[in-house]
Amino acid sequence: MALTKSFKKVDNFGIEVDLSNCYIKVVAVNSTKDEAQMSVNVMQSQDGSSYFAETHKFVLDLDGSNPIKQGYLFLKTLPEFAGATDC
Repeated sequence: MALTKSFKKVDNFGIEVDLSNCYIKVVAVNSTKDEAQMSVNVMQSQDGSSYFAETHKFVLDLDGSNPIKQGYLFLKTLPEFAGATDC
């Protein structure tokens, strides 16, 4: 499972850059019974280089589905990932 989405980001030089059709992958989920943290890579393509990486905290449903799937579902609730589509 992965997501795709286009982003506009400001680089280290203050220049806005269009990143189109990015491949978004949850690469790890670490959790306790109270919270989870996921590592997310936003890449040029499935086999391409990484544009940037982020971490996000979320509440893991211990009786729910796979933790990585829960991570993807949580990402889609965040404003910066609004409109992301499954791929």
